[in-house]
Amino acid sequence: MDPNAVFSGGDYAIHVAARRNIPEIVEWLIRSGARVSVTNDLDESPMDVARAMGHTKIVRRLEKECAVEYVRAVVAWPVAKSI
Repeated sequence: MDPNAVFSGGDYAIHVAARRNIPEIVEWLIRSGARVSVTNDLDESPMDVARAMGHTKIVRRLEKECAVEYVRAVVAWPVAKSI
């Protein structure tokens, strides 16, 4: 299964797992390369969905992974050479 598969309504697999409160699937998707900062057709991230549903365990996990994604992006950012 593609961890970044998109379903009807623009939900990614991680949105569905977050909405249905399945932390094991959220974890598997993250470990399989799912992007946690994606948004669906309603402009909701998986964290938005989990928060709205009151799924705090999933919210905490997604917060942690968003921080990791941010650090990866910053580290990969090209650094301008000084003159």
